[in-house]
Amino acid sequence: MTTLVVNFRKDSFGTEVFLRPDFFTPIDDKGRFEVGLRINIHSYNLPGSLGGGRSTIVSPMLMLRAYL
Repeated sequence: MTTLVVNFRKDSFGTEVFLRPDFFTPIDDKGRFEVGLRINIHSYNLPGSLGGGRSTIVSPMLMLRAYL
């Protein structure tokens, strides 16, 4: 599953883009437990007072999901 959020801002930070893809795989025979990776990607413009340009933050998370 992937989440995509686009925020068209009207201030000096410009358009923000937030992307969060999820990748999960079962780790037991019954499919009750899954291990996965979620990567948050947040991209936005920097105003001139902060040096300008575009900034991108990437935050990976290792996750365990249980269906009890």
